Amino acid sequence: MLYGINVKAQAVWGTRPDFVISGPNEGNNLGVIAPHSGTLGAAVTALNKGIPAIAVSAENGNAAEAVIGAPLVVKLVDARDGRNRIRLPEGIGLNVNLPPIDAQHSDVDDFSFALTRIGSSANFGLEFFANLGDSPVARSVGIPSDIGRPGVSITIPPEAAGYPVNDSKRSETNLLQALVVTVSPIEGTYAADQIIEGKAKGQLQTLSGASHRIQDEHPIYPDQQSGWAGSERSDDWSVAFASTVRLGANPEQQWTPLYNEPCLSG
Repeated sequence: MLYGINVKAQAVWGTRPDFVISGPNEGNNLGVIAPHSGTLGAAVTALNKGIPAIAVSAENGNAAEAVIGAPLVVKLVDARDGRNRIRLPEGIGLNVNLPPIDAQHSDVDDFSFALTRIGSSANFGLEFFANLGDSPVARSVGIPSDIGRPGVSITIPPEAAGYPVNDSKRSETNLLQALVVTVSPIEGTYAADQIIEGKAKGQLQTLSGASHRIQDEHPIYPDQQSGWAGSERSDDWSVAFASTVRLGANPEQQWTPLYNEPCLSG
């Protein structure tokens, strides 16, 4: 990605790109697996340079997905392009996952978009094996059981590899299903959610004592300007995020839902 931004784009356009689409990856990047994804890593590289970016991952990369996947991404990008420019908040990108696609559904209008969170759910887990042949998944793709070499393999279900079970209706893993494309906002850092940050801060202040209280230039709970309703939190995360996204310079012009379903709430 750095080569593309700093070298190739300069050679072709004489400037850096206005927008980056990373992918499509062959295989979904969902939940706690997302930080291990090179596809998301490339998008994050662009985000951290101030370039709007989305990461796109498909179920398995078959021919049907290739035919319909591109128009679905174009539809998503068009929805973010209110005035001939990509409109995402600075430092915010999207993790986009396409569902299984077959030849029977070749029209983009067959699909809906769900605004989700990355969450802690996943469709598989990662595990290191001293002998890669001990992995059932590795053996299923032809790795000999007696290979005697270490390696990383996936484990299904993810909880068998020590990952948490999460049934949140807002998590992208749990919303990804036939004819539903999940769209999860991402950032370029590992910064914690501000609600969680506030809880951690309280614990740290207790440990550090009253004479060394932690200072913060921002309130724990953002005000209306940042999209929250001014209260402690919103129970409907999708609505809270929706109000932060501006399609254009006009502050009254806000997020236009991309999905056919009602707003998700958890």
